[in-house]
This record gives sequence, C-alpha cells and structure tokens, in this order.
Amino acid sequence: MPTPSFTITFPPGFDERQALLEFVIRYHPYKPMFYRTNLWMHGHRLMWMIEDIAKEVQTVFPFFDKTRAQLMAFIHDDLEIVMGDVQLNDKLAMTAEQKKQLDETEEKAMEEISSRFPESIGKYSYKKLLKRYNQIDVNDIEAVVVKYCDKMDGYCEALHELFAGNNVFATPLHTNTIPTDVYPSILQNFEKTFPLFAEIRHLEHPLFSLPQELDVASIVANGTRHTPTSLHVKTGVMHYDAWKNITQKYGGDFGMKMLVEQRER
Repeated sequence: MPTPSFTITFPPGFDERQALLEFVIRYHPYKPMFYRTNLWMHGHRLMWMIEDIAKEVQTVFPFFDKTRAQLMAFIHDDLEIVMGDVQLNDKLAMTAEQKKQLDETEEKAMEEISSRFPESIGKYSYKKLLKRYNQIDVNDIEAVVVKYCDKMDGYCEALHELFAGNNVFATPLHTNTIPTDVYPSILQNFEKTFPLFAEIRHLEHPLFSLPQELDVASIVANGTRHTPTSLHVKTGVMHYDAWKNITQKYGGDFGMKMLVEQRER
C-alpha cells in the first residue's frame, strides 16, 4: 500500500496495528461499498483534517494541542480491534440498558488493547488518549474536535458512495434512515452536545459550515465512478469537496488510492 505524504511514526511495539486496523471495515452492513474503507484509512483522514483546521482552532483556543489531537484521532478506534465496529445507527437506537452494556464492553476492550501495546507514544500515554476520547469531557477541546472530525468523515464516506452512484447508501437498511440523514443532524447540532464547539463553529474553514440540503436521489442518479480527474470537479457540497481536497493534499498516493480505487462491485 502506498505511503501517505503525512503520517505519524509510532515507536516499536505498535507494528501490528496497521494490519489489525485494516482488517476492521467500516459501514459493514452496506454491501457493496464501492470504495470500502477501514479503520487504518479512517484514522489517517481524521489526522489530516486536524492538520488542516488546527491553525484556525488555535486562533480561538491558543493551547489546542495539535499533536495530542492527531494521536487521539489516529488511535481512537483501536478498541474496535477487540470488539469490532458498532454502527452509528445501532448506537442511536439503543436503550439505556444497551448503552450501559456497550459502555462496559468498550471499557473491557480498552483495557485489553492497552495491555497489547506500549504504554506511551512519545510523551503521551496511549491509554489516557483512548480514555479521553471514549469517556469524553465536554470541556476537552482536543477530544471534541476529534469527535467532530470523526462524524464528518463518516458523513463524507457516505457522500463519496452517493456521488459514485451507489444506491445502497440511498436505501434505508434495518432503520428508516440513511447515513446522509443521520450525520447532518449530528453535525448541525454538535454544539448542543458539546457547547465548547460553538466557539469554533464561526471559523471560516468549510468543515465547520452547517450541512447543506441534499437531493440524494438526484446525486445517485447522476453519480459516476471516481477518477483522479473527477475528484477535482466541485460538487457544491462544501464539506465533501473539502474532505476530498484534504485527503489528496496530505495523503499523496495513499489518499488518491483511497478515493479512486474501487474495492467492491
């Protein structure tokens, strides 16, 4: 697999992470997903988004630790190596008891994965980074920004499929919603869940703009497979166009391969 232009080098002891994260696919109930993603790709894209927005965030929060946020983004799903990926729709439909059980499962997975890898990445504690994300404090600006980028990536992954003409992503599966209904609602109301985010919502970066109304049926009907040339055609969906640009800007050949290599048909 090509090496990304921008990545983070981990110390010895983390060598197996890449293979383990590549094994955990995203959007697993959706078949096919033309440009199927995995947790290794997902972690990189979050890290790249943070690289692109960090200077603007620091105009509001000067002590925003970009390195901590990027490391948190890069490892935030490591516990899914143990427990597998849980779909957002499933989480939203859970009862209070089911959410409690999921929290317990995540805590056990965090303990297990922490025991398999070294204690620290440079000056940062591996386990503390996992906890800061998964047991988030609403006043933790690094964790809040990573959480926002996490939801943005899930949204743009779905848009990438729709603009490729994949009708599966326009069809409700076991719920009455599709990803491009669920994610915009979360992103639009993000500061209600995390009030701290309201202080950076006004920043000019397109990732912070409010989600736009989409004609999903029209997008799918006019969708075409992605190519290096088509990636440069603006769709008018600000978040998605920025996401494509960021993936190419920091990902190099790896980022391009993510966006144009069709892995399922």
